[in-house]
Amino acid sequence: MYVPALGWEFLASTRLTSELNFLLQEIDNCYHRAAEGRAPKIEKQIQSKGPGITEREKREIIENAEKEKSPEQNLFEKYLERRGRSNFLAKLYLARHLLILLLSVAPISYLCTYYATQKQNEFTCALGASPDGPAGGGGPAVRVSCKLPSVQLQRIVAGVDIVLLCSMNLIILVNLIHLFIFRKSNFIFDKLHKVGIKTRRQWRRSQFCDINILAMFCNENRDHIKSLNRLDFITNESDLMYDNVVRQLLAALAQSNHDATPTKHTRHFSLDVHPYILGAKKAKPEPVPAALPASRSQEGGFLSQAEECGLGLATAPTKADVDAFNLLLEMKLKRRRERPHLPRTVTELVAEDGSRVYVVGTAHFSDDSKKDVVKTIRAVQPDVVVVELCQYRVSMLKMDERTLLREAREVSLEKLQQAVRQNGVMSGLMQMLLLKVSAHITEQLGMAPGGEFREAFKEASKVPFCKFHLGDRPIPVTFKRAIAALSFWQKVKLAWGLCFLSDPISKDDVERCKQKDLLEQMMAEMVGEFPDLHRTIVSERDIYLTYMLRQAARRLELPRSSDAEPRKCVPSVVVGVVGMGHVPGIEKNWTTDLNIQEIMTVPPPSISGRVSRLAVKVAFLGLLGYGLYWMGRRTAGLVLSLPATQYCLQRASSARPHK
Repeated sequence: MYVPALGWEFLASTRLTSELNFLLQEIDNCYHRAAEGRAPKIEKQIQSKGPGITEREKREIIENAEKEKSPEQNLFEKYLERRGRSNFLAKLYLARHLLILLLSVAPISYLCTYYATQKQNEFTCALGASPDGPAGGGGPAVRVSCKLPSVQLQRIVAGVDIVLLCSMNLIILVNLIHLFIFRKSNFIFDKLHKVGIKTRRQWRRSQFCDINILAMFCNENRDHIKSLNRLDFITNESDLMYDNVVRQLLAALAQSNHDATPTKHTRHFSLDVHPYILGAKKAKPEPVPAALPASRSQEGGFLSQAEECGLGLATAPTKADVDAFNLLLEMKLKRRRERPHLPRTVTELVAEDGSRVYVVGTAHFSDDSKKDVVKTIRAVQPDVVVVELCQYRVSMLKMDERTLLREAREVSLEKLQQAVRQNGVMSGLMQMLLLKVSAHITEQLGMAPGGEFREAFKEASKVPFCKFHLGDRPIPVTFKRAIAALSFWQKVKLAWGLCFLSDPISKDDVERCKQKDLLEQMMAEMVGEFPDLHRTIVSERDIYLTYMLRQAARRLELPRSSDAEPRKCVPSVVVGVVGMGHVPGIEKNWTTDLNIQEIMTVPPPSISGRVSRLAVKVAFLGLLGYGLYWMGRRTAGLVLSLPATQYCLQRASSARPHK
């Protein structure tokens, strides 16, 4: 009776966890722009009116600003839609488990009643008329004491059923209590009253409704958001900048509700150190499709370089700010060499506006690659550093070498569960197989992966005005597209090869991978054996990395002390740190038109894929049912073979009247 409930729980897997993680990423995408979007514009308009502005004019400016469609409105609408969907999934999750609890009450009650009524399993029975009685007469019946093993066995099975059902209900209750009580802050409507929006109707009408939620989540998920992709918070060790952002969001909320007029508290950052030194801003890129992952270099609607230099001010930067910026920029340009002597693994690309991109091809387990990255960044003094990482792998930038070695060598069940929850069953298993390969290489070389990215991050923090971008496609998208592109037998073949990979590897082998002729040979072998896998893991990421490098290679607008000064722009210098296997693809795609939206979509599962997944689930339930049947049959055989059982059966058989 408990098998259907377990089957339901197994088949109806929820996407609640992934949806809640998506919320945090969407918050990380747009909370900076929400703070920067309106409050500075409102204050600029108020100050442009002069000191004689009236309260009525102030209110008109604020109301007009609220009516305008902000550049990030599409992202907000997408965020609100996904947030409502996440709340729906949470309620569905709760209703489903409560229904399981209610449905399990009936079998538990029945089994308990059966167990109690069959407690007396030894009884007296009449086997018929006595043979010693008068012929044809109804003599007294022979009564014997019987103990039927089948009754005892049924009581044992009923007891096991009760224990299993109660255990399952206990697990469900613990999960629900943990999710809906201890982690209740994940759900939006439970916290709206704390920021002045008491009803859903007011929430939907509020133009700044996202700022409420962004401010709450910024405070409550500080460590999580830091670990995603806001690397300027890692650069600045103190939390002062983070707290200022949260206060700015709350100040914008107060303005939107007409509770206060703009004050000096609505300014963005009020740090003593110039914010450009912290690498807190990025150049203004061209618009990017909404499907792109979280990284401020990808979001569109940015402030110009001149506006960024005035982050601590509501008006244009003062002459002192411009002089300080020009002095630091002059020092940086002096350190930048016109014709630097770069390693042979560096490829130079030139954008249409004259910006230069230096692509450093690396091997991910190489000491020489780390030296190449350091030498290149120090020589060219870049404005932007782009690395082959996404927000899901950014944690390796914060860990030390010893921790990374330990993490890379351990492929635990917890990591498998996390990969399956994040990417699905097939993609999660494939990710764990690749982690196993990475752990094998780590054990052979005694070196943690990603050393060149950590060196790039350290060196970028030493260069004035240098920004750090994440340039790789999100790994869940890559794995899901890769799994969808493979046939069933290709998946089996690839999994078999990854499972039994045990060839030794040395540091010399890794360095040889940086040779282009050897690399081209390896790529040709991969294309011949798994062409679809090469397309999704290598070729599509070449397109994505090329797009991100082109986004970073934008002319920089220098700050102006007044609006009367003409705009002045200079070409930028970008350093890209990518695997050597991506360098040929980046060179090939550099001057072509790129379709990013196409490679960011995950295709729906095919009919064969759905059938195979259903077959696996049915096979699992069938094996579970057969196992229970086999255990019951084996237990019954053992009980019937006991001497006491045999004695009772023989006694009952001998007491039966013979004709």
